[in-house]
Amino acid sequence: MDMQAEKSAVSKQEVATAEPLKGAELDKALQSLKSQNGLDPTTTNRLLAIETAETPGVSKLNRAIPAVLVAGYIATFAATRLAGGDLPAIDMPQALHEVLQAVHNLSTNSAREPTLSEHLPFLLLEGAAVWGAVKTLPNWFRARGKKQQVKEAQRTITETISKGEFQYNMAPGHTAAFIGLGDPLADRLQQIKNADEVMLYSQARIDNQVWQLLTKNGQQEQIFRGLDQGDFKNAGEVLLLPVKSEDMFLPDKTGHDMTIDEIAAMINVVDEYCQSRGLPKKKVIIVGSKGMEESYVRRNSEGQSEESKQTLAELVDDLNKQRESASIEIIDPTEIIMRRIITLANGKTVSFVSTKESDQRYGQRFYEQLEAMNYQPTVPGSVNVLYNITDIPTGVRTGKDDIAVILDPSNKRGLQTKGLLEENIIVVPDVALQALSGEVDKS
Repeated sequence: MDMQAEKSAVSKQEVATAEPLKGAELDKALQSLKSQNGLDPTTTNRLLAIETAETPGVSKLNRAIPAVLVAGYIATFAATRLAGGDLPAIDMPQALHEVLQAVHNLSTNSAREPTLSEHLPFLLLEGAAVWGAVKTLPNWFRARGKKQQVKEAQRTITETISKGEFQYNMAPGHTAAFIGLGDPLADRLQQIKNADEVMLYSQARIDNQVWQLLTKNGQQEQIFRGLDQGDFKNAGEVLLLPVKSEDMFLPDKTGHDMTIDEIAAMINVVDEYCQSRGLPKKKVIIVGSKGMEESYVRRNSEGQSEESKQTLAELVDDLNKQRESASIEIIDPTEIIMRRIITLANGKTVSFVSTKESDQRYGQRFYEQLEAMNYQPTVPGSVNVLYNITDIPTGVRTGKDDIAVILDPSNKRGLQTKGLLEENIIVVPDVALQALSGEVDKS
C-alpha cells in the first residue's frame, strides 16, 4: 500500500486562542527550530499566535524609566531656579561635589552650589541617558532582532506545514492515531491528553495543525519520511479508528471508512517502518466492529465463482500469530455497550425503540447481537432500549427503567429531565473513549 505525506493545515481557531510564547519559552522554541529539532503542537500554536506587529520592543519598565527621569530633571531644575535659596540646603562633601561637577560638565551642565538640590536635576538627566544607553537601546535592538526571528520562524512553519514537511516533536510513548476520514473520538482523546501525547494521521485533508496526511500514492520511503515528521519513532502505540462516529454502535457494511484490506495494509506499513528504522513493532489498537467483514470472489474462465469472507476479528487473529510481540487489540464499542445493556436489562424482555428509519438500519442487528451474546429473558417485565440515528426522538415517551443509547453527550441532561436514570443513559463515544484510554494508558 503506497502512501506519502501530503499537506497539513494550521487550525486558525486553535492558533487564535493560544497564549503567545514569550521570554525563555520563546527563546527555547526559536533555538529548537534553528537546530531542526522540531516543536510539539502546543508550542507550534503558541509561536504562530504571536502578533509580530504588536510584539513589544522593550519592556514597559525600560521604556518608562528614561522618560520619568527626564521629567524629573525638568521639574527639579525649574524648582531650584525658581525657589533659589528657599529650598532646604543639604550640603554634599566637597570632593563628591567636584566629582559630580566633572560628570555634569560632560554634557555642559554644572551645579552652582555643593547642595543636593543643585545636583539632583543633572543626576536625573544623566540617569536617563545612562539607563537608555545600558538598558533601553540594547533591549530595543535585541527585540527588533527577535521580532525578525519570530517572523522568519512563522513563515518557515507555515510553509513546511503546507508542504507536509514540518517536524513535530512529540512526547515519548505518545499515541499515533490513523483515523480514516476523521473521527471526533480522536479529537476527544487529544483533548484529555496533553497536545504532544496524541499525533493524528489521516487519509483526508482535515483542518488541524498536528495532522500529517497520508494518501495511497507515493514511494515507501516518502511514507516513512511522513511518519518521521510526526515523530512516529517515539510513538508508544498505533491507534486505528476505521469506524465512523455516527455508526460506532451497531455499524452496518457502510459503518467503517477503512476496509479490512486497508487496515491490514496500514499495519503492514507501520511494521515495515519499524523494521527500516531498527525499532520493535508497536502495539496496535483498533476501534471498530469485530464482525466487520470483507467478501472475496474467485471466478474461473468457465463462469464458476467461489466466495469467501474474512472478518476483522479473523484478520487480527491471523496477524497476531505472525507477530512475535506487540499484539493487536480490538475495542468493539458495540460489544461493550451490548454487555452494559444486558446488565441493565437484568433478565427482562428487551424491546428496541426508534424511528422507522433507524429501526430499518439497526433493529435487526440489535437482536442479532443479543442472540450472539446468548441473552434470554428469565424474569417477568420488559425494558425499552432507545436508539436512533439522530439520537432520541422528542416524541418518544420514556420510563425510568428504559435504557437510552445516545451519540451526543449534550442530550444526556434532556433525557434525565424526562425521568431516565443517569446509569441507564449510555453515551457511545464516552464508553469507547473510556475503553480506549484504558488501553492507551496500559501501553
